[in-house]
Amino acid sequence: LNDIATRLRYLGLKSPTITITVFATVVTHLFQGDLSDLTHDQELVLEALKRSRNDLENATDDELIKYINTLSEIQIDGVINNVKGIYHELLFVAAENNDGDIFSAALFEATNHPGADVIITNELTGEVQEVQLKATKYLSYIEKHNERFAEFEVFATEEVAGNGISSAGFSNE
Repeated sequence: LNDIATRLRYLGLKSPTITITVFATVVTHLFQGDLSDLTHDQELVLEALKRSRNDLENATDDELIKYINTLSEIQIDGVINNVKGIYHELLFVAAENNDGDIFSAALFEATNHPGADVIITNELTGEVQEVQLKATKYLSYIEKHNERFAEFEVFATEEVAGNGISSAGFSNE
């Protein structure tokens, strides 16, 4: 699970960075009512948006456009923060599943699964590990999680990885 940047390049993703520009571009497309010509990263943002709420799971492009256009600026900031975390999970799973090693990764069906976001399976032994992903620059978020769910390993963005916290291979930039 160590070289996710290489995995992302293999997948054709440009950068192992979780960038606000990708989100801003998608939100702009949603406000303009045009979801054509999105990049792979932007499509993942839409997938993350759909996972962010149960009632958006099967939403059409028009329903996503309508949803975003009903939100206030403060609400949009909250949606972007939530979607960024889910986007991180989607990138991580895609990278792990396309690296050619013996591990596979899957998201839990529910986005609010207690304590963990991803299931990593050793395909040779069947061993399963549940892990939490954190896309943040604040160590306090991870410490708060660990107080409640110490049994789950945390993979975090590079800004806070280290000292017992594994890197997910992405920057929160």
